[in-house]
Amino acid sequence: MQSSGLESSENYRVVGKIGLDDNYILGCGARSHVCMGYFEDVEWSAAIRVMDNSSDTAYEIWKKEVRILRKMTNTDKNQNIIAYRGSEELGKQLFIAMELADTTLQQLITQIFPVTSHNFPPPSMNEIRMYCHQICKGISALHSYGIVHSNIKPSNVLIFLTGITSGRNCTIAKVSDLGLRKTLSDSAINIKSSTKGTQSYMSPECIRALYKGEQFISTKASDIFSLGLTLFYAVTRGAHPYGLPIYQAGNLYKAELNFDALSGPVALLDFYNLITPMLTVDMPQERPTCKAILTHPCFWSTNKRQRFIIQTADFVSTRKGKKCEKSIMKNGCQLIGKGWKNHILDVVKILRKERAQYMTAENYSTTSIVDLIKFIRNQYAHFFEKCKEFQNFFGNDREVLYMTYFETKFPFLLPFLYIHLQNFKSDFQQFYANPEEVMYFPALPKTHSSYID
Repeated sequence: MQSSGLESSENYRVVGKIGLDDNYILGCGARSHVCMGYFEDVEWSAAIRVMDNSSDTAYEIWKKEVRILRKMTNTDKNQNIIAYRGSEELGKQLFIAMELADTTLQQLITQIFPVTSHNFPPPSMNEIRMYCHQICKGISALHSYGIVHSNIKPSNVLIFLTGITSGRNCTIAKVSDLGLRKTLSDSAINIKSSTKGTQSYMSPECIRALYKGEQFISTKASDIFSLGLTLFYAVTRGAHPYGLPIYQAGNLYKAELNFDALSGPVALLDFYNLITPMLTVDMPQERPTCKAILTHPCFWSTNKRQRFIIQTADFVSTRKGKKCEKSIMKNGCQLIGKGWKNHILDVVKILRKERAQYMTAENYSTTSIVDLIKFIRNQYAHFFEKCKEFQNFFGNDREVLYMTYFETKFPFLLPFLYIHLQNFKSDFQQFYANPEEVMYFPALPKTHSSYID
């Protein structure tokens, strides 16, 4: 538990069950500021949001938010939304106590922490993937209540330390700063007064309204665009599709995005496939829903990725799957390059030594992506029939290391298959959000003539 720091301070005041230090500012927004404090007990630290009391309208908006926060707190569905502790009023000024975070996604990525904060090591790619999944779950929970956030950005994603395992921090990401969000039935936002400092994470339709001085109707689709920008920032460790800050204003107005930071590294191909449709510019309705985003393979477990590969190999071997096989073969040639066997020679040599029937030149074509899928399936299915050298190569952990090995060698494979099997959703219902939904996710970037050469 963090110490609130109020015990030794003379600059705090008490409002009902809330204590706050007006000189210990954690952050400022357009209509409120957040300071250090506690709720009920000085030992229970909290972030206290102090709302402006400039108008009756603003006061009613904050009261509405408190009612929504109280409804959403402490349920498993909403574990990635910042938790509400309680609230107090003083005249028409409102004080809201929220759980106190350890850092933000922005601080974690930039490695720039306040002097009063703990320092955290740079997150691993697996941790970033976990944070992205949790952010998406938080926004999905809001949308399920008919609520749009309207201000999604890295600094509004809070990171909480939940413990330490094997010397490494265990953390969870939660969506915060819900003051600008509106219910979908009450979603008109005054652009001129509500978007100061957040333009680089706005949707294009919001930017257009801003430059025209018009009122903007916030939607789930505009949230998805801001969410896509935030995921882009996280997985590229600080990049932005609108470029460096000095160029962002012009690129924002022209809605010119650059995906090079995603399409370049082969390791980010699955995120390229996820994020690019989220950042669709001219047709907001074509952006994926939260449900589709959460079912994308970016967030699949090792077991689920493995089941998808195996089911694909089984499907293309059936009469019904022949059309799918032709599509994969036609579009997968450039991905194989000079042959996939050349990239797993360590495994091939082991199998050749035991003269395994599952690895002969006659059975598998090194230039066929379908044969690669079948090879992965067959070696997995007969894993424990293989020689000890083969099993020891993977550490006898067929469930994790086996798939990790092939994903490292062929990082394009899973996103490539996921794209092409969208046409066969009814046969892969457990892997797609809704067989009746449109195809959201695009082909892999054309910047690579081959992904493994």
